[in-house]
Amino acid sequence: MGRLWIAIVLALAVGLKTQLTFSIVHEKSLIWDTSRQRSFYIPAMIMAVQGDPTEWVAQTRPEIKYIEAPHFNWEFRALGFDWDAKSIYWSEQKNKKIQALVLNGSTDTRTLFAGTSTEVSGIAVDWLSRNLYFTDTVYNWIMMTPSTPGRAGYRIVVQDGLDSPHGLAIYPQKGYLIWSDWGARPRIEVSDLEGQNRRIIVERDILKPMGVTIDYVHDRLYWVDSAKFTVEAVQLDGLGRQLIHKVEDITLTGIALYQDFIFLTERKLATLRVLDKKTPVKSYKLGRNPFDIMMYDGSQQAGNSSACELLGCEQMCIHDPVTGPKCICGEGYVPGDEESISCNCKIFVIRGAHNGWIGPIA
Repeated sequence: MGRLWIAIVLALAVGLKTQLTFSIVHEKSLIWDTSRQRSFYIPAMIMAVQGDPTEWVAQTRPEIKYIEAPHFNWEFRALGFDWDAKSIYWSEQKNKKIQALVLNGSTDTRTLFAGTSTEVSGIAVDWLSRNLYFTDTVYNWIMMTPSTPGRAGYRIVVQDGLDSPHGLAIYPQKGYLIWSDWGARPRIEVSDLEGQNRRIIVERDILKPMGVTIDYVHDRLYWVDSAKFTVEAVQLDGLGRQLIHKVEDITLTGIALYQDFIFLTERKLATLRVLDKKTPVKSYKLGRNPFDIMMYDGSQQAGNSSACELLGCEQMCIHDPVTGPKCICGEGYVPGDEESISCNCKIFVIRGAHNGWIGPIA
């Protein structure tokens, strides 16, 4: 088990309240990650403003809480969460892992997957099926692994035609997995939760789409394009595209939504930008380069995982909104029964797009 030191330190961000804090707890929060600062030997951190944004955005100096990486060479990258499990998830570049932390005061981390590349830029958690998906821009695939403690296995759900997948979002009630890709043919695609039935949502006038997120109230997709310096939105069927915001010569990487607020992480100037619909309302200087951002909020994850839990799958369950829940087995396993509730191991090797090799973790 890894161990994170819960920070009892001073907030470093300029313009944010300087106050001793104990931890990030399980409550509505805007959460982002920041890179380490080599010159001052300051480790990477996961940072948060806790509480309802409609209350703290109006404040000049909101309180910051954060979690400090246990080792200086760690770098957090992509972020995800499961509200009912009280858990946050991240990709870590140095050790090439996907890890989790329960926000209950514990400092023990759990490894979901070991053996990623150093470039995992997107994480999405299916809170109904209890699976975690992530993009890997070196292997050029999207992987799925169970997020429930005690379950193992993983499955490549999308690989064909990927050429630098980055942002990732999920809409389990509709059975949608959505990702951005800015390889030779930049685009935003959608598939079902098993990576099938793919279709393109956006492919024109798009350069380097990074973070993506979903407005579950209005069924719209939002994304940032780091080469166009834009925030844009579109309906999930690809219609009704809209330019939300543009600022020249910045590097937008992450995007999160809460009601009418849009939160953006910007690496070049190390800022957290806040929009109210289209209107900029705040820009916080962070002092450290951020990457991903998410709104940790139960209202964004309606429903529960009871249907999958009742099946008792040994490895993974996928809850399709049309056909219902079903058990599936991961790479290197075959079903042990007609319903795939149990899985039997087989000898296997998987060759990645970078000619490396991976296999199951113990």
